[in-house]
Amino acid sequence: MTFVSEKEQAKILKKYGLCVQTEFWENHNIRIRSSDHSHGDDVRDGIVLQKKYFRNDALIHREKDFSPLIKYTYLGTDAASGTFTCPNCGYEEKGTAFSDGCPYCGASYNVEYADRREGGQYFADKESKNTGLYAAVLILCLAVCLPLSFYIVRTTGRTFMFFDKLKAVVFGVTPALLIFYLFFVTHAFVITRLAQQRYEKQTQLIRKFEKDLSELEIPLSTFYNNLHSELSYYLYNGQQDKNGESAGEGEKIEIVGRDGEPVDADILECRDFQISEGEDGRPDIRLSVKLRRILMKGEKIHAREDLFRIRMRENAVKPDELHPGVNIIHCRGCGAPVDVTKKTCEYCGRRINYRQRLYIMSADT
Repeated sequence: MTFVSEKEQAKILKKYGLCVQTEFWENHNIRIRSSDHSHGDDVRDGIVLQKKYFRNDALIHREKDFSPLIKYTYLGTDAASGTFTCPNCGYEEKGTAFSDGCPYCGASYNVEYADRREGGQYFADKESKNTGLYAAVLILCLAVCLPLSFYIVRTTGRTFMFFDKLKAVVFGVTPALLIFYLFFVTHAFVITRLAQQRYEKQTQLIRKFEKDLSELEIPLSTFYNNLHSELSYYLYNGQQDKNGESAGEGEKIEIVGRDGEPVDADILECRDFQISEGEDGRPDIRLSVKLRRILMKGEKIHAREDLFRIRMRENAVKPDELHPGVNIIHCRGCGAPVDVTKKTCEYCGRRINYRQRLYIMSADT
C-alpha cells in the first residue's frame, strides 16, 4: 500500500510562511492536525471537516467543502509507545520516529474510500443546521408579517391603543413563527435527504468500481493511495521529478498552471470510472477527478476547482520490495546498491528520490 507523503508540500508551505490547520471528524470527536506541528492529534479513519490557512498567525483563508467519502489515517497513529512498521516501505522503528512521516520513504498518511454513512450524515446535518440561512429567513418572516399585522389592526379597528399594538405584535409574530417552522422542517427534510442520496449514489459507484478492481486483484485502498500520491507529486514537483524523469506516461495533466503555485489540494469527487486492459496487458483505469487547488500568486491566496480526466496505468517497473530494517535499492543511474535514506548515489552522484509508484498517472486523451 502506498502512503501519501507531505514532505514536498511542507517545503512550499514554508516558502510562503503558511500553516494549514485541518479539522477531522472521527467517531463523533473533532481531531486537529496542523502543518507546523502545533496540533498533532491521532487520526484514524477520520473525514475532513474544514481547513484553515494561516500566515503570521493570521487566518487568511478557509475551506469547508470536503467529501465525506474520503477517510484519513495518519502514519504512526496509536503507535507512539511501541514499534511501528511503515506499510509503504517496510521501515521499522519506534512510533515516535514517524511524527513527520516515515524516515525512509516520507509516507505521512493513508487514504481510503468507503461507505461513509456517518460522514454523509454529519455533512447532511451540518447543511440542515445552517444558522445563517435560518436567521435570514426568520428576519424575513417577521419583516413581512409584523408590518402587515399592524396595518390590518390599525385599518380595521376603531382604536389603536397599547392593547391594539400588543395584539398586532401577537398576530404578526405567530404566523411568522409558523411559516418559519414549516420552512425549517421542509428544508431539513429535503436538503438532508438530497445530501444523503448524493453520497449514497457516490458510494454505490465506488462499490461498483471496487468490484471491478477486485476482479483485477487490485485493492481499492492501494489504487486510491496511489492516485493521491501521484496528484501530490504532480502538484508539488511539477511535471518532472528531480532526476528529470517524467512524472507520468503519455500526455501530462495541466494541474500546475499560471494561476498560481499550489500550496494545498483536495479531491472532492471521483466519478466516470472505466476499466479496460491495455495492449500490453496492463490494467488501464480512467476516471474523472474534481480537484480543488489552493493557490498562491504573489501575496494572494485563492481556491480553484477543476475537473480532470486522468488515466492510471500499472507501473511497468515493479517497485523494490523492502523489508523491516535497513533497505538497499539499486540506483537508476549506475545500478549500484544504495540506501534509500541517502540523498545521492555515492558512486555516480545521481539523486535518490525513492517513491513507491505502483500506478503511473497521465492525462486521458
